[in-house]
Amino acid sequence: MYGYIKVAMAVPKVSLADVKGNLQDIKEKILKAEGEKADLVVFPELSLTGYSCGDLFFQSTLLKEALSGLKELSVFSKDVSSAILVGLPLNIGGKLFSCGAVIADGKVLGIVPKTNVAENCEK
Repeated sequence: MYGYIKVAMAVPKVSLADVKGNLQDIKEKILKAEGEKADLVVFPELSLTGYSCGDLFFQSTLLKEALSGLKELSVFSKDVSSAILVGLPLNIGGKLFSCGAVIADGKVLGIVPKTNVAENCEK
């Protein structure tokens, strides 16, 4: 009506490197936000895999599971009206990126790699 959208910020219970378990909790949060009539559900950075996976980010198994989770979430999005923003690691051109993926209507609409990396705060 006035160009506003209702945004839900969701924080799933994330288990490190457990894409399937994390995906289940993410889906539950999406359905809850859907019930609250959210137009967009936003999840934290690396919410599909967990943030502190360390060396596991360089293992193809975790990266393949993250991509598979993204595909599954894309299919899941066909049945909800909310758009979804979820974080995952992606190997792009041989480099590892923390990315945000926008999903709606059964499609991945865009993927944006993180560009601003926090500097080391130690002096």
